[in-house]
Amino acid sequence: MSLFALIFSIGILVDDAIVVVENIHRHQQLFPGKTLRELIPGAVDEVGGPTILATLTVIAALLPMAFVSGLMGPYMSPIPINASMGMLLSLAIAFVDERHSV
Repeated sequence: MSLFALIFSIGILVDDAIVVVENIHRHQQLFPGKTLRELIPGAVDEVGGPTILATLTVIAALLPMAFVSGLMGPYMSPIPINASMGMLLSLAIAFVDERHSV
């Protein structure tokens, strides 16, 4: 269980930052004359909505696992709770970090 949680968390936690950074890189290739200060707001706004919705969708799929009862309950509940909090923090950091990196 612990190895599954670790692999799962690493995969979903870096996803938000990768999407945002890749879109900024794409905008750099499309508009080579613009500075990062000009590119970042548009690039982040372009993927902001879908990234937020994707994060909320994964959280909505994970949270019911926190209510598993019986013998597996104590083992299963930390995974969705911690992964959901981690995803929310990852999303916030992806947006805040990119906005203030200029």
